[in-house]
Amino acid sequence: MKKKERPTELDLSVMRPLLEGLLKNMEGGVFTIDLDKRIISFNKAAEWITGYCLEEVLGKPCSEIFKGDICDSRCPFEKIIKKGVPVNISEVVIEGKDGGQIVTSRTAFPLRDVHGNARGITTIFRDKTELKNLRQQLLQSEKLAVMGQLAAGVAHEINNPINGIITYMHLLLKKLDENDIDQKTWKKKLKLIERESKRIGRLVKNLLNFSRKTEPDLRSISLKSIIEETLP
Repeated sequence: MKKKERPTELDLSVMRPLLEGLLKNMEGGVFTIDLDKRIISFNKAAEWITGYCLEEVLGKPCSEIFKGDICDSRCPFEKIIKKGVPVNISEVVIEGKDGGQIVTSRTAFPLRDVHGNARGITTIFRDKTELKNLRQQLLQSEKLAVMGQLAAGVAHEINNPINGIITYMHLLLKKLDENDIDQKTWKKKLKLIERESKRIGRLVKNLLNFSRKTEPDLRSISLKSIIEETLP
């Protein structure tokens, strides 16, 4: 069986410009760092995404250029350097040259020489900012559509406590005219009016919060307290 020969000097001289051209014209941003995390290559797409040109970033620590939200204690390059395994991150927020935030996805893998020794890390990253904005707009549109569907139910929820408030207010006015006020009884009824008014206020506030463009607020809630607040 014939042994597989190593690439000759001629082969490498042909392949090198091809690989450099491929790297230069890739749609995704690509940069390479050495084991000290200093940038040693930066393609055109990386320049376009970040706003930095090659001359501005060469030799600089990658954390100084990208200022990512994982550049401190959660730096993924540490894992690659120590374990030599690739890392995929679905969302990394970095800072562009103009100070604006850029949402990116990132794939990083170790760069090795012909002997298998680690020489650095190559990272491919893509700008997902526009995609994330489109998703947020779609979510907002869906929320507004849901609000339209809930309109009838919301009107019913508001109408019930309002009817109760109006009824008790009419009774109170009548008793005032007749000078027949039992403080203990009417203190209880006024408390009920206050409770129903606050219920309407909470409902309106929740609707306004739902309609606004906000990040999801995920937390534990007590179903018992919600039921108690809802039922008269």
